[in-house]
Amino acid sequence: MDKERWAQLRALVQQAQERPAAQRADWLAAQCGDDEALRSEAQALLEHLDAGTAFDHRMQDAIGLEAQALKESERLGEALGPYRLVRKIDEGGMGSVYLGERADEAYRSQVAVKLLRTERGGEEAARRFAAERQILANLNHPYICQLLDGGTSESGQPYLVMELIDGVDIEQYCNEQRLGIRERIDLFRK
Repeated sequence: MDKERWAQLRALVQQAQERPAAQRADWLAAQCGDDEALRSEAQALLEHLDAGTAFDHRMQDAIGLEAQALKESERLGEALGPYRLVRKIDEGGMGSVYLGERADEAYRSQVAVKLLRTERGGEEAARRFAAERQILANLNHPYICQLLDGGTSESGQPYLVMELIDGVDIEQYCNEQRLGIRERIDLFRK
């Protein structure tokens, strides 16, 4: 998230907080229009702020979010082994996924690079991430992306390098195709 996007999000959340909680979702939807990511980020931040934390904690969290966003934008261009981070693709529960490119010029290829979010979960998260890496290393299936590499960044952040699959996530696909339960189960079984 760049500084401009963060400023937009912060202003949106501040304005939403001035409204009754029951009206916020509709107001956010109207303000964000087609920008579903902005609406979702604002909603998540509002829920966090409404959770009853003290003002000082809210400010610390907001500053932490801003610092994390700046840190992630600074990662672009960073080398992890023979790969270079190009742009952020998505974010999940355990980490962020970036588009990566082979940087050593041995050959050209694009990959997905998943970085563990080290500030969440500590050693337990690192153990789960290592288990995920080992599970992926043992899988060889045409419908599961292949693990290509993995390691730890210079700052000690674990990462996975995986085959890049260009497409939509399975839930979006199922919704767009209007698949019923039986069709979704059949797809899942594949």
